[in-house]
Amino acid sequence: MTNKTDTMADCSAGLRNRFFPRKRMLAGDFGLEQRYGIGRRRLVNAAVLGHGVVYGFSVPHPKQDGFATSDGPTDPQREKPEEVNPQQPAQLEKQEGVPHPAKEDGVPQSEKKDSAARKAEPRDLTVRAGFALDIVGREIVLEQDTVLHAGNTFALVRSNGVHRIRKLEDLGQGHHVLAVHYAERLAGTAVADWCECGEPDRTHLCETVVFTLRRQGEECHGEGCACGEDDCPSSVDCGTDTCSMLRPHARLVDWVHERGVPQTRELCLFKESGLSIALEGVDIACVDIVEDVDKCSPIQVDWVDDSSPKRLVKSNDSLYDLICGCDLTRIKDISWGRLGPETDLDQFINLLNPPVNGDPTHRTNFRVDFSRPVKLESLKRPDVVAIAVLKADRSNWLEMLRLPISELIADNVDGDGARSFHVGIESTFTVEEVKAKYSALKGGGFVVEIEIRCDLIEDCAGVPVDGNARGIALVPSGNGTPGGTHFSCFRVKAQ
Repeated sequence: MTNKTDTMADCSAGLRNRFFPRKRMLAGDFGLEQRYGIGRRRLVNAAVLGHGVVYGFSVPHPKQDGFATSDGPTDPQREKPEEVNPQQPAQLEKQEGVPHPAKEDGVPQSEKKDSAARKAEPRDLTVRAGFALDIVGREIVLEQDTVLHAGNTFALVRSNGVHRIRKLEDLGQGHHVLAVHYAERLAGTAVADWCECGEPDRTHLCETVVFTLRRQGEECHGEGCACGEDDCPSSVDCGTDTCSMLRPHARLVDWVHERGVPQTRELCLFKESGLSIALEGVDIACVDIVEDVDKCSPIQVDWVDDSSPKRLVKSNDSLYDLICGCDLTRIKDISWGRLGPETDLDQFINLLNPPVNGDPTHRTNFRVDFSRPVKLESLKRPDVVAIAVLKADRSNWLEMLRLPISELIADNVDGDGARSFHVGIESTFTVEEVKAKYSALKGGGFVVEIEIRCDLIEDCAGVPVDGNARGIALVPSGNGTPGGTHFSCFRVKAQ
C-alpha cells in the first residue's frame, strides 16, 4: 500500500523533486530544486576541487624606483610591526588612564617608523578580474578589474574573540590581509503579498563579490567568526602526517579519513549595505594602507604582496604538470650541444677560446643556460663541472686527463641569481696546451666527457636543478626529479 502521508522528514540532504504528469509545483518546490542543485555543486567544488584562487585576482604593485614588490620596501632598516595584544592597550588605558606605551595618537610606534621608511608613491588598491572557490565551494567571480573603496570593501575586526564585519572607516593604517568573499543581494522588482500584509519580495538574487581587510596576524580560521557563529572550518595539511612507516597510499587514505566534511553556513547579513556576505573568504594579498580610509576615496596602498598569502586551486592539469616536474629548473642549453657526436679539432679549440691576454682565469666558450635563475652561491664551486679528455696510449688504454677548471663565471645575473655561466680555465694551461708541440690535444683523436653535477646547483627556490640528460636529446634536461648529473660526450676526430 502506498503511503500518502510521508512528511519527507527523514530525507534532508538528498531531497529533490520527482517530475511526472499533472504534478503541481509551488514556490517551495522550485526553491527546493534550486537548493539541491546549488548545494551539490558546491559540495563537489569543496570536496574535489578544494578552495583557493583558480585564476586571476592579482593585485598591481605600486611602481616607483627603489620600491620592491613582494619583498617589501628596499630600506634594510624597515622593521616589522610589533605584535601587541589587541585587548592589552584598552585595559591599560582603562586602568591607568594613560596611553599604551606602544601607541601614540592611537597608532603603534612601530607602524609610524614603518610608514616613515616607505618610498613608494601611494596608489589606488586595485584587484584584477578572477575566479576563486571559498572553503565551502561557493564560486567567487570578479568579471572586471575593480578599485577598492568603502562601497565594496569592509573591515573584518576581531572583537571579544570573534571576527565581525564593520565599516571600512573602522580600519586603521598598517599591514592588512586582503580577502575576497562571495556575497548576495536582492535584485529585481519588488512584489508585495496579495494582502499587502508583509514585506515585499524581490524577484531576483544577485551573486556578487565583496572584499575585506583584516589586521595581519588576526586569522579568522579557527578563532571564531562574525555573527556569533562557531569556529570557521580550518584547512587540513597533508604534511602533518606523523606515521613515517605508512606507505604513500596508506598516508593518503589516512589523510582523507581525517579531512572532515565542509560545513555549509548561512550568509551573514550586513544591514547597512543590504548585502549577505559569506565569512569564508579567500586571501589574495597583503597590503600596507598608508592613511585612514574615508567613504569617498579609494583605498591607498604603497606595498603589495599578492603571492605569499594566496592559496591556489590545483586543477588536474596543474597537478599533472607538477608530477612531470614542470616546476623544476632545468638546463635549457649547452654551447657544445650543437657539435654532434663527432667534431674536428678546430671546433674544440674554439670552445677553449685561447686567451689573448694574461688573465689568471680565462673565460671559455663552454656555456650552460638554465630555464630559471640559479643561486650565485651554487656557482662558487668549480667542481660543479668536470671536463675530461680521454686519449689512447700506446697500448690503446684510455687515459683520463681532466681540464683544470678554476672558476664558474656567472652570466645574465639578476640579484642573487644567474641564468647561465661560462667555464673558467687557467689561462696558462689553455695557452700551453693549444700551442705546445707535444700537447695531449695535438692531432685530435680523443673523446671529451663533460659532467654537470646538478645536485650541487640550487635554483632560487632552493631546489636542485633537474639535470639528467634524456637519451640523445641533451637539452632540455630533466626526468621530473630534482638533482641528477648531466652527462654529455663527443669525439674529436684525428687529424
